[in-house]
Amino acid sequence: IALPPNFGEGPVKDLLTMEGLSNRIEWFTKNYQCDWSFYGDMSQMALDAIYEVTDEEVTIWTANNASEQFGLAVVCFLLQDKHCKIYEMNSTDNIAKLTEGQDVSYTIHHTGEVIAEQMKKMLLLDMKKQLTKVEITKLARQAKQLMAGDSVLRRWQDGQIVELEEAFYDELILKYALNYQ
Repeated sequence: IALPPNFGEGPVKDLLTMEGLSNRIEWFTKNYQCDWSFYGDMSQMALDAIYEVTDEEVTIWTANNASEQFGLAVVCFLLQDKHCKIYEMNSTDNIAKLTEGQDVSYTIHHTGEVIAEQMKKMLLLDMKKQLTKVEITKLARQAKQLMAGDSVLRRWQDGQIVELEEAFYDELILKYALNYQ
């Protein structure tokens, strides 16, 4: 099940409702000047598939960023009352472990940066971590809190999703844009 991208930005208020999803699509269309209608279809298909999950082992691929960690929290919110074993496969942490002590090491920021060979190695080495009921409950609470708020910008900081003001990065962006040659 592929969750839609970009949970680090855009409104997530009432994300699991048609109104919340419509607001999110409208925000992306306005701010990115392109058609994001596919987002609604992708979101609905993912949510429908997650709603059907019961009594299964679920592995969620994440990395240390707000987008993927929010996705993890939303899945925990949706599955918290079902009898599922939920595992996290954290690409950022696992790449660090795989490259530890090697001549070349690097940090990834998104699971999409992991090549197929590395993913296969993570699976073969069973590098996933089972989430405890306490962790699932905490993540579900976090998702509920974020989906009740009005923030449109989030980042991963010190192991937490932090909500930011929409203009938080504007000064930095302008600085680099003005210095670009």
